[in-house]
Amino acid sequence: MKKIIFAFVIFSVFISCTSLPDRSDYNIPDRESLNFEGLQFGLCHAGYSRSDEEYALLDALGAKWIRIDFRWSSVEKVRGEWDFSVYDDFLDSTDAKGKKVLAILDYDTPWLHEGKDTSRQISPEELPLFLEYVKVIAERYGDRVGAFEIWNEPNTKRFWTGSDEQFFELTRQSLDVLKMISPETPVAVGSLFYNPIVGARGYLKKMIKSGVLDKADALSLHPYVLSPSVMESRIHDARELIADAGYATPIWITEAGFPTGGSYPNKVKLEKQGIEFAEALIGLSASGVELITWYELFDSKNPLEVEKDASSETFFGMVWPDYTWKPGAYSYSVIANELSDAEFTPDVFDFDGNNLSSLYQAHFLLKDGTRKIILYSKRKMAEVDLSLLGEYVEILDILTGEKQPHNSDILKTVGKDPIMIIVK
Repeated sequence: MKKIIFAFVIFSVFISCTSLPDRSDYNIPDRESLNFEGLQFGLCHAGYSRSDEEYALLDALGAKWIRIDFRWSSVEKVRGEWDFSVYDDFLDSTDAKGKKVLAILDYDTPWLHEGKDTSRQISPEELPLFLEYVKVIAERYGDRVGAFEIWNEPNTKRFWTGSDEQFFELTRQSLDVLKMISPETPVAVGSLFYNPIVGARGYLKKMIKSGVLDKADALSLHPYVLSPSVMESRIHDARELIADAGYATPIWITEAGFPTGGSYPNKVKLEKQGIEFAEALIGLSASGVELITWYELFDSKNPLEVEKDASSETFFGMVWPDYTWKPGAYSYSVIANELSDAEFTPDVFDFDGNNLSSLYQAHFLLKDGTRKIILYSKRKMAEVDLSLLGEYVEILDILTGEKQPHNSDILKTVGKDPIMIIVK
């Protein structure tokens, strides 16, 4: 395990030193086939309480989607006996609050492997039973959920212990069932832990070659990395693999995050969480993805309840259980609220000014013509002349949400803290 963590750290440090992105060759698929109206944001593991307070929190954060497991073991605990009460109630609440649900079809059920040590896999003999579960869920919820996702992180032994070929076959046949019963509901495949530490690039190449993208509406990835600056280039690389195989499949980010404690190598200090979230979300948004469901809403414990040796899984939340916001929540809320429904455009302005070699730019466009430009400069301060943007702009501090008007003929000094320039 230590060797794996060491390799993760060394590779991440190496790749995080790459230059600013050249987006001139980004081949971003058209969204019309899925009826997506622009970039969408959501959160994993949210809405469980079904309380007004939790949904008000989601509204404040700008989260329109909730990603949640529709576990086989939750609906068919005993073979042939179906219980839909949990998900009926959950979808009643999300419908009432206007949230879209990304339903993960995943895992096995205890009676399937009774007397066997073969959990977290579906053998060829067991596949018809899994497909029956997929069929039942699609028939009951296909017109109520926003989208389906098949399994979770099958390229790790934690979540899939069968062969790669068995998983690809499960994916193909599940797609057939879903498209037959609920053809208008988008389906994402993959759900890959997308990091070199687990050979994710090679796995994705095998997955593409298997043909699972033929009927898929999206490829879902989990780009957990040490440095947020890596995320954009990693998604661009995945898109190149897809394009090289002749596909134009959109990419969804259905998990990404940074814990503020524990032993995971990508943990960040609590006071740095805001800027780490900001850079990661900006990079993912600028990579041309359609959907980002961040991992996750809540920490599992309040600060005073956390033991020093607690697992990093305790710390991935952007909000503590008592509803106090952590620094990352502020960055997420600004980006999700401001960029929701926006389209990324790979334009880069030739701002007049000095020291612009380190200036990071990401440009977004709303349907009403409003432009939103994100800028930051990690290596040195940069003076930016905003006169190209019109007579009057607003400048938004992404880490705090503070907004202030700004005359466009005044130079703006840009540093490491990202800002958003709003041009109407």
